[in-house]
Amino acid sequence: MLPIRLVGIDCNPLAYGLYDCDVRLLAPPIHSPGYLNWLLEACQEHRVDLLIPALDTELSMVSGAAEQFRSQGIEVLTAGPDFVALCRNKLLFSELFSVDGVCVIPAWDVSVARRKVAAGEVELPLVAKPVDGSGSAGIMIINEMSMLDRVGDRMMLQQYLFPKIIDPNFHEIRTAVAEGKILQISELSVQLMFSKRGELLGQMATVNKLKDGVPVEIVPFDYDLIRAALKPVVNLLREHGAAGPVNLQGRVTESGLRLFEINARFTGITGLRALLGFNEVDLLIRDWLHLPYPSYMPGISHHRVGLRQVGIRVVEQGRVAGVSSGVCPASDRCDDIKSRVLVTGASGWLGRHLVEAMCRSTRYEVTTV
Repeated sequence: MLPIRLVGIDCNPLAYGLYDCDVRLLAPPIHSPGYLNWLLEACQEHRVDLLIPALDTELSMVSGAAEQFRSQGIEVLTAGPDFVALCRNKLLFSELFSVDGVCVIPAWDVSVARRKVAAGEVELPLVAKPVDGSGSAGIMIINEMSMLDRVGDRMMLQQYLFPKIIDPNFHEIRTAVAEGKILQISELSVQLMFSKRGELLGQMATVNKLKDGVPVEIVPFDYDLIRAALKPVVNLLREHGAAGPVNLQGRVTESGLRLFEINARFTGITGLRALLGFNEVDLLIRDWLHLPYPSYMPGISHHRVGLRQVGIRVVEQGRVAGVSSGVCPASDRCDDIKSRVLVTGASGWLGRHLVEAMCRSTRYEVTTV
């Protein structure tokens, strides 16, 4: 791993990852006027060599302004704006990639989907999701034609993909979908990393179980089993300007590998993949900054699995105050002010700890029911 100095930037002073960084900066909201100028000045002030945008909304903005940063000696680890826009517009991605010989499934707007279902060309269930969505937000199952009336203009639809019948989760997924529930298990995630020049530097596949869009169980999958199916996809990605990290999501179905999602960024399990032997961040930093590759590249550990749960972090209030002038230290608050708070889900792990902390505080009246 490279010895580096990390500068963390977030608009939330309590962002978990900030406290792994050597320098912590509180940013204005991403969509506020002048955000990019603020970001450029912050990079200049702290002599940043490489900027890595991690959010979908920020990725589009920074990619479009990459040359402005590079003119100031600041590299940006991202593909060009056209490729980022392609990956953000999931409907456009499907139109360009769901061609013969490519395992990307087609997607349609509401009117086309309605027509195809009525003509018997497509069978229910379908899955509806925002064209520019991320984090599995806004997804819904369409089991009846009448449900298409609830799908907005900024949504797209795809055939729901079921895993193979021999998949241990097949019947559970079938039952959930019939009830209109999203059950994100037996999903395949393929992480690719392309050099700045578009060369494929590495790849890793995992079978994931997700909870509310967040992977919580990650099992390495033998990439050789899907290599041939992915080759046409990789070639198309390169033709369209792929650079940096690219994540593909899909399922292995009775018809083979089928992909339904793309994102041009690192993901929430990037760090976990590194623990399993796939350190994409280290390699791409070396590539973008023209540093030598490591002499020894560890292989992916297929005899390990990844588990992801809620992390706990406690930081000194002084560190938080140093990041955010908008957070009022506890000593500045009036002791006689009490708030009445209702906590739902208080019997869960997180809820119990939250209630216990509030009970210890003198600022809250806590009543259990």
